[in-house]
This record gives sequence, C-alpha cells and structure tokens, in this order.
Amino acid sequence: MRCILKKSIKNEVAEKEEIVNECKPCFAISKKQK
Repeated sequence: MRCILKKSIKNEVAEKEEIVNECKPCFAISKKQK
C-alpha cells in the first residue's frame, strides 16, 4: 500500500482529503509514527 500523504499536503485540500480517504489505514499508521 502506497501512501502519498506528504505530496497530498502540498496539493489542494480537496485532493488531500481524497487521498486520505483512500489511504485511511496508512494515515493512521503515519499518525502513530509521529
């Protein structure tokens, strides 16, 4: 599973939300790592 959170943050908020929705498990993992 590939998560492009860093790229999404640079993009528009709408696009970011779309990516986060597609990659929710990865988003949760990245939150735990920080």
